[in-house]
Amino acid sequence: MKIIKTLLASTAALTILAAAPASAALLNFKITNGADLIDSFDLNSDTGIQNSIANYVFFDISNSLKGNNAAYFGSSAAEYGAFNFGIGTKRKGEDSVEYWFDDAFTAAKPLYIGGLRLNITDADLATPGGYVVPTEGGNVVTISAVPEPATWALMLLGFGMVAGAARYRRRNTAIRFA
Repeated sequence: MKIIKTLLASTAALTILAAAPASAALLNFKITNGADLIDSFDLNSDTGIQNSIANYVFFDISNSLKGNNAAYFGSSAAEYGAFNFGIGTKRKGEDSVEYWFDDAFTAAKPLYIGGLRLNITDADLATPGGYVVPTEGGNVVTISAVPEPATWALMLLGFGMVAGAARYRRRNTAIRFA
């Protein structure tokens, strides 16, 4: 019984320490055209870098299937405005991206409305299958949240506690004589 109480107390302490606001910073983007996957990458939505010469914001991306390292949102062209989006290669020290993919969103809500953050809410990300945004080029961009390491750690700790409780459950066996 003492082991279970210790496990419960340590889990409660870890949960309180690891509790963070429920705001997804790491997002996974998948760009598809029909059944074809064009690219998939992770983007930290809290690390935008403003372009000095136009209404763009750049984000570093990782895990790109095509080797891209930057995404950009916004445009200097008035016809695209906040709906423009692209990915490509950004060289260190340069203020532009050599684009590999460029398209414009057709959604009513733009993903970029200024500043250094994307216009994506937790409610958008709660959509089953991810937040789906069509583009003018016939592509579909699906955006989903990537769980933080603390979330995975707490989930694994919970599974361990359930297994521990099941393993060390006290069995009351009484011997009865008829």
